[in-house]
Amino acid sequence: MSNILLVDTSFSSAPIYQFLVDAGHNVTVVGGNPEDALAKSAYSYVNFDYSDTEKLSGLIADRKIDYLVPGCNDRSYAVCAEVNADRKFPGLDSLEVSEIINNKEKFRAFASSNDLSVPKVLTERELGFRWPVMVKPVDSFSGRGVTILQEKDKAELPMALNHARQASKEALNNSS
Repeated sequence: MSNILLVDTSFSSAPIYQFLVDAGHNVTVVGGNPEDALAKSAYSYVNFDYSDTEKLSGLIADRKIDYLVPGCNDRSYAVCAEVNADRKFPGLDSLEVSEIINNKEKFRAFASSNDLSVPKVLTERELGFRWPVMVKPVDSFSGRGVTILQEKDKAELPMALNHARQASKEALNNSS
């Protein structure tokens, strides 16, 4: 029986948890919301914000974790990639690859350099006749900061940009 740490407690990770338990593994889940589905139902739940990678690394060592499994969100995957910098745990991308996948700006650059089609980034001035638009931060996850505007909603663009900026870790650099 392996010791597995599932880094997410949301209901969307419940099938992963159940599969691992049914396979006979000892599964601990970690997350900062004791009201989440797995926080309430898992046999072993640890309550803290898993984005604290130092604390997460300590939990991995303390529990003698054999396998690290990200849950069903971008942040969980990025955190797992970060604490797996030494590549101890199989099946996880490197931090560099994880950042390319999860950062829209980095992914756009990667896709462009590999001749992959991606949605065009427009500045506020370039919007002109290009409606509908999706305003979103380049570095948020799980739909945070996203607003979809139709042409009739043009007056709401400043509000949508502010909403995206508030959800972003860095300035939007005038992209929308």
